[in-house]
Amino acid sequence: MKVLLVVDMQKGFMNSENYKHLNKKIAELIDGKYYDKYIFTKFKNDSTKNPLYQTKLNWNKLMTDAEQEFSINLPSGAVIIDKYGYGLQNEDLEYIKSLDVDEMDICGIESEACIYAISLQLWDNGIYPNILSKYIAGKQNMEAVFKRQFGFIK
Repeated sequence: MKVLLVVDMQKGFMNSENYKHLNKKIAELIDGKYYDKYIFTKFKNDSTKNPLYQTKLNWNKLMTDAEQEFSINLPSGAVIIDKYGYGLQNEDLEYIKSLDVDEMDICGIESEACIYAISLQLWDNGIYPNILSKYIAGKQNMEAVFKRQFGFIK
């Protein structure tokens, strides 16, 4: 089974041209029908689940439904995983492991934070993270880090 994990493509993050260009690229990737399953993460800045964004970073974005809406159309049957930090919750990792895949393609935003954290979690759970370099963006170029940690990136 080929699985695509799309990280945090939400309207509240689309405040930078660095991110907006990915909407079209990822939509084309999804429309190409290369995958059997699509999983989308949805970041929610919820102080009852994780207060650190507000208390330590003084970051008050992605708290409203409008900010949390996806910036791209989701394909039929897409799975949505809510997350309240950089990485995935344990139950979501268990769900991914239940798919019985040994690798997973990853795209989306915040390569130096969420994509990196999720990739490390997948690795630690025996799933190889295929980071699709043409379909990610962040505030820092992470290509050298990804190559060192995971061997190479697509």
